[in-house]
Amino acid sequence: MTKLTDLEQITKYRKDPIIVRIVRILDITSLSILELVEYDLTRKDINHAWSNGVIKIDKSASSSDVSAYEDDYNKRNILVSGDYYFYNFLNSKVKLTEVGLQILESIKE
Repeated sequence: MTKLTDLEQITKYRKDPIIVRIVRILDITSLSILELVEYDLTRKDINHAWSNGVIKIDKSASSSDVSAYEDDYNKRNILVSGDYYFYNFLNSKVKLTEVGLQILESIKE
């Protein structure tokens, strides 16, 4: 992408209230998908930010979270019920992408 396209894209995203809200929330801290839902964001809102390249799954955080939640999985019988992957996905941490960081920087100016 050229700088002009980047600028146009950032300008477009700054006008999108869902994108701006998610960027502001993730400025505070890295959150799980489930925690974003607790901020009254919908699955559609999160998917919108994800599909536009504003947020991404933090792979480094999610691998360490699996062992941390392992006992919890067993306690809730999640492994037996087959919801392991869905539960793991909901607890995945998300972070801002380069585009998300640029949006954040432009909002703060």
